[in-house]
Amino acid sequence: MVKAICRDYGFDCDFTCDGDLDVVVTDFGKHCTEKHGIEYQKETLIKYLLNKWKTIKNLFLVLLKIINSPVLKSQKEL
Repeated sequence: MVKAICRDYGFDCDFTCDGDLDVVVTDFGKHCTEKHGIEYQKETLIKYLLNKWKTIKNLFLVLLKIINSPVLKSQKEL
């Protein structure tokens, strides 16, 4: 499941859609064309969405490492 938020892509717009990648790419692409006059290639939208979720995943992994670090655990014991 992925989510597209129009504001995340530089638009002053509250449109969001979520679901399977194919559905989101289709719905978000249609919205951008109809409301903002910009037609994105399907491959471009897929790349944007996958890069966004890859970044979030990497951030989550870093936070998980911090939470599990010995330094943080020793501070919790104080």
